[in-house]
Amino acid sequence: PPRDPAVPSQEWQLPELPFVLLDKAGRTQRAGRSALALLPRANTTVLTRWSSAN
Repeated sequence: PPRDPAVPSQEWQLPELPFVLLDKAGRTQRAGRSALALLPRANTTVLTRWSSAN
């Protein structure tokens, strides 16, 4: 059975996250930063990790 989380998800304090909205051809339609709750539902989600130090 799943374990109870140490902190309920309603209390998570997530930072704004960078996002890119692409059209079906792969062209950027919009990019920026937003709170996770404000991002629209996506058909596909791609998670990536990059460093801004480069």
